Amino acid sequence: MLMLTPHGLDRKISDKHAPIREHRVKDRCNPWITKEIIMYLMYQRDCVHKQAAKYNSENLMKEYRVLRNKVTSEIKKAQTSYYKSKTEENNGNNKCVAMYVAYS
Repeated sequence: MLMLTPHGLDRKISDKHAPIREHRVKDRCNPWITKEIIMYLMYQRDCVHKQAAKYNSENLMKEYRVLRNKVTSEIKKAQTSYYKSKTEENNGNNKCVAMYVAYS
């Protein structure tokens, strides 16, 4: 009979066969992704994708691809305008401009 305590034999066996893994999660800092992009476009894209997978519909997959490409283009436009505004904002400060150019 195995012990059911947190530090007992069950815990040792489970740690041996299925050890707990630690993963590092990167912090995503994308200030150009607005609530409009997330709340509307990405949500709509994800809903259409779920329906396409559920019903195995080619028409819904085509609609999903169109929405996916639209989300990608909107993110790229937002990113470009974000960096453009930041470089114009820090026009006199060469260090900040170089930082924004390096990340773009």
